Amino acid sequence: MTLLAVCGDASTTTAFALASMWPTPDVLLVEADGSGGDLAAWLDIPEQPGVATAVTMAPTGSWPVIEAQVQRHGSLSVLLLPLRAGEASVATREAAVRLLPTLSALAGLTAIADCGFCHLSALSPAVTQAALVVVTIRQPSTSPRAAATHLDRVGELVDALASRALPTVAVVVGEEPYRASEISDFLGGPAGRLPVLVLADDAMGAAAAAGRERVGRGFPRSHLAKTAGAAATELAVRLESLGSVDVEAVGR
Repeated sequence: MTLLAVCGDASTTTAFALASMWPTPDVLLVEADGSGGDLAAWLDIPEQPGVATAVTMAPTGSWPVIEAQVQRHGSLSVLLLPLRAGEASVATREAAVRLLPTLSALAGLTAIADCGFCHLSALSPAVTQAALVVVTIRQPSTSPRAAATHLDRVGELVDALASRALPTVAVVVGEEPYRASEISDFLGGPAGRLPVLVLADDAMGAAAAAGRERVGRGFPRSHLAKTAGAAATELAVRLESLGSVDVEAVGR
């Protein structure tokens, strides 16, 4: 399985950063947030072709037809959602049946899905079909107590994913007020420590990722990009390991 779902705080920035710094070239960034896409505006490219045209033109999930709807921005391949929530919601619902199963089954391609905020009552289909779920966390800066409350809510999501046997890794933006090791212990619960990776809390790097090309040194040279590269390498290793487990299970 090759589908990695990113959901939670700052999911679009995180998904973009991970895809941009992925250690292999065969990676596709897919928008899967039914509230509407952001990347067309960020990257200054048309919102179509994308997910909406893919589900229309590939009702049986044919990869060559889906691939023809992929756009490229530099070295990054993207499959975009419409900007408006109504259109994006319809496209996301259709993609759950026509597109995501194909992406999950593809060999040699990693699809990174930006799922937006995770709702416990209605998890995104990209989350429930993913080989690995990345829960993104940005701690409130108001007080340690506010950050602890937020982590407690994230813990509910992590527990829900565990109940579905969905492999999960957390990615935390910065380590204030709580460090990654503390968050790992807190979110792990009775099952043990949850893997937690760290992205730099880099406002200029995030702004550059969102299309403000003249901000700072640009995204590729930002602290955010550097830490995203390390996180992407770790996630790629985990995906490969999960794939090996799946193959062994099928063999038995």
